[in-house]
Amino acid sequence: MLSPINRNAVKLMGMFLALLMSGQFSLAQAPAKTGKDAETLKAANAIFDNLKHEKLPNGLNVYLKPIPGAPTVTTMVAYKVGSADENLDQTGLSHYLEHLMFKGTEKLMPGDIDRFTLRNGGANNAYTSEDCTVYHFDFSADRWEQALAIEADRMRNLLIDDKHEFQQEKGAVIEELKA
Repeated sequence: MLSPINRNAVKLMGMFLALLMSGQFSLAQAPAKTGKDAETLKAANAIFDNLKHEKLPNGLNVYLKPIPGAPTVTTMVAYKVGSADENLDQTGLSHYLEHLMFKGTEKLMPGDIDRFTLRNGGANNAYTSEDCTVYHFDFSADRWEQALAIEADRMRNLLIDDKHEFQQEKGAVIEELKA
């Protein structure tokens, strides 16, 4: 399981990537700072050193941040949709879909994603904010392809039905909204 510090780092990276993808933020345009602000900006810039960007023919933006020798890899998929995209009578749908994305496809049944992740010594999670929904996996550096295979399968083949715990997750999200 990720420590609170690592969870926050993953969430921060996801928010930075969402801002970059939306065109709302660019570190290159940030004004020069001094003192503590300069150190913060330097640290933020370090996240993006050697960041590689590729736009695929289908429009998908892919960002790679190679860290040679790192024993682990994090894969993240960020969708530019969140609670701000919902109508007032549909509050919670983005969060609901986030939950359902862990429930499966024809190949993956409820619990399979978590079992696979645990068997491979990894961690996974997701979050929904006002303007994005982000899914991430942390695995040993030699297992990143499995994480992307899961993302590709659920991105294209998600099943929303009783067999994939449609009703159970509806109740879980409603309870979370009440809290």
